[in-house]
Amino acid sequence: MIKHAVVGLISKKEDGIEKFLLVRSDFYEDFKDCYYPPGGHLEEGEDEATALKREIKEELGIEVFPLKEVASGFGDVKDRFIHYWTCDYNDQPFIIQESEIVDAGFFSQEEMSRMRLWPATKKFFDKYVFNSTPIK
Repeated sequence: MIKHAVVGLISKKEDGIEKFLLVRSDFYEDFKDCYYPPGGHLEEGEDEATALKREIKEELGIEVFPLKEVASGFGDVKDRFIHYWTCDYNDQPFIIQESEIVDAGFFSQEEMSRMRLWPATKKFFDKYVFNSTPIK
């Protein structure tokens, strides 16, 4: 059975450089040291925007404002379909839920090029963010 998950593309500018919020968890052994946009699974009957707000609040203690879905596709975990959403964010400090998240921060394209990212995350950023393919 296919499970749906949603992640948030959240960015802010620091000294004129756009940085993106990424997190790291230890849930999947193959991707233990890899970063990805925050988010999580949809609960039964839950819409994507509600799930995104709930998951990010649980994991990072911050409130986000989902704007629109910009991409979707199968991710790196078998039978997992990922929805990518852009979100607004009020620049609140993180309160990391350590049982879910190991690390979180805002990273520039240059920093991300030196980091381990989930393969689907790298593909998403390469296609829709850094190569200027129009986001739907």
